[in-house]
Amino acid sequence: MKRLFLIPLVSLLGFAFVIPISPSWSAGTLQVTSPNGGEKWETGKKYAIKWVKGNAGATVKIQLLESGNYYKWVVKETKNDGKYVWKIPTTIATGSAYKIKIVSTKNKRVFDKSNENFTITEIVGDGGSISVTKPNGGEKWIATRKYAIKWDKVSAGTHVKIQLLKSGKHSLWVSQKTKNDGKYKWSVPTSVATGSAYKIRVISTSNATVKDLSNSSFTVTNGYCDETLRITKPRGGEIWRVGKQYEIMWCSNSGKSVRIQLITSTSSNPYYFNLVRTINEFTDNDGSYTWKVPNSTPKGSRYFIRIKFWGVTGTDDSERFTIYP
Repeated sequence: MKRLFLIPLVSLLGFAFVIPISPSWSAGTLQVTSPNGGEKWETGKKYAIKWVKGNAGATVKIQLLESGNYYKWVVKETKNDGKYVWKIPTTIATGSAYKIKIVSTKNKRVFDKSNENFTITEIVGDGGSISVTKPNGGEKWIATRKYAIKWDKVSAGTHVKIQLLKSGKHSLWVSQKTKNDGKYKWSVPTSVATGSAYKIRVISTSNATVKDLSNSSFTVTNGYCDETLRITKPRGGEIWRVGKQYEIMWCSNSGKSVRIQLITSTSSNPYYFNLVRTINEFTDNDGSYTWKVPNSTPKGSRYFIRIKFWGVTGTDDSERFTIYP
């Protein structure tokens, strides 16, 4: 019987094939170091996500996982420099089953995630960790005078901002950043209209959900309110231009509604008055009215505003001002 001997091809040809092996990425050299388990991070605040760069290439992407599943992208591409500062959105739900996963953008097999879960929390609602104590309802503050806005600082962070509200709507920023030390001295501007529907809101600058509002309304006056009615703007000497808007302001302590009129005196007899127009026949007595000067208003330097109460005695005229095209 003949025997067949199989001679390896490499031996037959007298040389061996060298099969090139291209270098491959291997998971494990990229390593998440923070958060890595047990941390407690709060929404609205900034935290540093850290990792060992390893062989992940020039850039990486970062995921937030919840209970091992994708929750959201922290960033879809960032430098592989071992650190990324992340401000946690306030929209992220609180929970204790979060992890961070970092993946090479060049090779998805190169990745790592937190060893253990970390927690994301938030401080919820008005007054949860800050409490306005003054003004808190019933106070009477006079324009140009200084008053102390006070609050219990609790856990609102290092800085807060202070907002003035009128009838529940934004009126102005008292301060857009001040130390969270529980007290701020405020000189009430004369531009604040007289009224009794004001509240103060104090808000953490690091977490907008941490805030509080005066429990009840307080009043702003301009110091003339001991009298029945006094117009405070225009004060006299102003030039108002047609087509522009201007604020008519007054102080009063009685009456629910007023009538506002534009009047002028004649050059021949300054004590003889002409009614130019009724600006508003019936408007709330809230101390302020915005008026757009009609384009048809004649040029003149003897104009004044007259305000009259409805239902009770009281009338006042402003000082003279000019209307100009």
